[in-house]
Amino acid sequence: MHSKLSLQTRPGRSSMLIEPRAPAQSTARDFIPNAFSAKEESNAPDGSIHWLATGRESLATSPYAAALQQSMLALARSLFLSRTIGQRSFVESREQEKLAAKLQAAFEAEPLEDGMSHPAETVIRRALQSGEGGDVLEWLRRFSLDTARPGFAASVLRCLGRQERPGTGSWRVALVRDGLAAEDVGIRDAAIQAAELWGDRDMRRVLEEHFEPVLWLRNYVRDVMEDLTE
Repeated sequence: MHSKLSLQTRPGRSSMLIEPRAPAQSTARDFIPNAFSAKEESNAPDGSIHWLATGRESLATSPYAAALQQSMLALARSLFLSRTIGQRSFVESREQEKLAAKLQAAFEAEPLEDGMSHPAETVIRRALQSGEGGDVLEWLRRFSLDTARPGFAASVLRCLGRQERPGTGSWRVALVRDGLAAEDVGIRDAAIQAAELWGDRDMRRVLEEHFEPVLWLRNYVRDVMEDLTE
């Protein structure tokens, strides 16, 4: 910046006055041939990166500084996503535990019998009708295949089989197949009941592929397969 100097003399004193010129209007375009708009970045021929964090143009930073800035932003995004996912997982876990507690309380309050409706069926139906349909299906699948609690698992699967074809056909087939693979005979029995009540066409193939070692349950499988053929 150039300034004009003038010497002005007054009685008894002298002073040096500086008359500044109008400030130069310079931007990044004066230094970077290819300046660009906000929220963009590009590689310059010299390897530097143009980085803009605001709506104003900025000079290119060094490759090291630009890489550091990008790493910090990526870390911030990662932390934000992790916190969001963690909060959602915590909420889902609490809702899943609440549903399991309701079902367990229903089974303890009243025995589950064939041909008789059970309060747990209402609990499952309301859960399926809630806004968390996809999550509820996953929770019920886990409950139905919980080999650590085979009695609870078999009861959930039996009540789930009494619902009007929950989920998709492939979801139901997969659940029955996984139930038949369980070591607990009660879970396998409940899976066969579900296959019979849902009556999906693909259930016959699933039952055909299953070898049942228990005689009375093997006879039950045969009867269900005959019903599905009709």
